[in-house]
Amino acid sequence: MNKKYWGTKVEKPKKPWDAPKIDNWVFMTKEDNYLPKHAKTPIVRHIKVKDIRSPFDGDLIYWSTRMQKHPEMTSSLGRLLKRQKGKCAHCGLTFRTEDLLEIHHIKPRSLGGSNLDKNLELLHLHCHDTKHGNKINSSELDRNPF
Repeated sequence: MNKKYWGTKVEKPKKPWDAPKIDNWVFMTKEDNYLPKHAKTPIVRHIKVKDIRSPFDGDLIYWSTRMQKHPEMTSSLGRLLKRQKGKCAHCGLTFRTEDLLEIHHIKPRSLGGSNLDKNLELLHLHCHDTKHGNKINSSELDRNPF
């Protein structure tokens, strides 16, 4: 009865001079089909959420840098925020909730640059404007059409 459910698993040593670890009580059906023991599960440490933070507080910058896939944030923006640690690549200041963000191509697409993450960086709108010159806001054009 024991042989039907329990088997022996030999674990290779991490260092070649160590002896292999033999476990005679492994719940298994075949050699490659076994139930791993709880002790073999690696421990994953997590960074605690700051005291007053909540996913519903509207701070997309904090949550996007923290968990890259915030439901209200695009995946590319989340990856860039995480890579830049929530800071503008131009001025180095931390992004705030009310800031307008722009994705900037390091090597312009007109010069053969791509849309890959390694060619993109995240900037404040005003930092992006200083890199490219002044940008006219479309809402300003609508306010004074003549």
